[in-house]
Amino acid sequence: MKLQKQKRVYGQYCPHVVRLISLITICVGISVLIGWYFNIILLTHIVTAWNSMKVNTAICFILSGTALFLTQQKSDLSMISPVSVILAMLVMLISGLTLYEYSSGLSLGIDDIFFPANLLETRPHDPQRMVVLTAINLCLVGTAIVLINVKKSNPWIHQSLAWLIYMIAFFSLCNYIFGLGPTLYPSVLVTPIAFHSTILFLLLSFAILISRLDVGIIAILFDDDMVGKILRVALPFILTVPVFIVTLENMGTKAGFYNDKFGDSIDVVGSIAVFTIVFAILGYISKKEQSKRITTEIKLHDTEILLSEFSKNTDAVFYKTNVEGDRIIYINPAFEKIWGYQMDDLYKNPHLWFETILPEDKEAVKELFFDKIQHVPKVEVEYRIKR
Repeated sequence: MKLQKQKRVYGQYCPHVVRLISLITICVGISVLIGWYFNIILLTHIVTAWNSMKVNTAICFILSGTALFLTQQKSDLSMISPVSVILAMLVMLISGLTLYEYSSGLSLGIDDIFFPANLLETRPHDPQRMVVLTAINLCLVGTAIVLINVKKSNPWIHQSLAWLIYMIAFFSLCNYIFGLGPTLYPSVLVTPIAFHSTILFLLLSFAILISRLDVGIIAILFDDDMVGKILRVALPFILTVPVFIVTLENMGTKAGFYNDKFGDSIDVVGSIAVFTIVFAILGYISKKEQSKRITTEIKLHDTEILLSEFSKNTDAVFYKTNVEGDRIIYINPAFEKIWGYQMDDLYKNPHLWFETILPEDKEAVKELFFDKIQHVPKVEVEYRIKR
């Protein structure tokens, strides 16, 4: 009950969070288009030296935000799911064509198709083409949203895609945190994503993860069992500790406190120290949960023994069947006293108790036990049996 209540609480808020992230994505995309039209650097680049969010990227974010928003709408309109899929597939198409341009060396003319060339920035090569990592991530976003709409799809797939989206975006964010300049990248394949695109990808990866709470890794994460608790404790450390340690190491190196090699040692030792503490905390949580589970099992065992002794020494008949009622799971010894049959007889013929009822009482019993009992929590009837 506690687990179900906890999931209901999360389930109430998560759709609102997904919608909010979707609206933020749409608004940022629109603002970037406005920035390109009116040549507002703050909207397109944020900082002049940083990469800009391209027009096609902004359009894809608007489509992605709308598609993701529609996945959370509870409506009887049958068009909502197909519209979401169509928008997501458009994102996949635009980003897929961009990747084809990179791989083939051809220009399909899609990079400046939506805005006149004189309104767009001029670069020696591919003036308005989104970077490779942006195209890959947009393709993953579109695919994940399509899978969310396909209810029979394996949830682990779209949640794994969300994690991959996060990792690519986090790689780009680390480049901004550590101040890697635009001329220091070894290949066009790892050119960083625009800063506002990076933030939107991080948000979208989270929204895709929580779009369906009842399935996949996210269901395990929100469980109130030992695994769920351990994951919730460990995840923040996994996501933040490496960045924190490397940031401190870089600050010390730049300040001249030590050289790069000594800084590498700090990275290794610091990571080991922090994760040792984390594992100690996880071990404590695991031990505590195990102790709680053992205590609960002991109490349950004692209760079962008490109920067993009670059922064996009472004159009232206790029994348990499967849902269909065609198999006896448990019957207490009082059955032999009242019905005059062996308990094994009932196990072999689950309807034996009903067959012994006098014909004039059978109809009332049948109506209650086989019809109404499915819809009411309790039934009561008197009947006679022949022995």
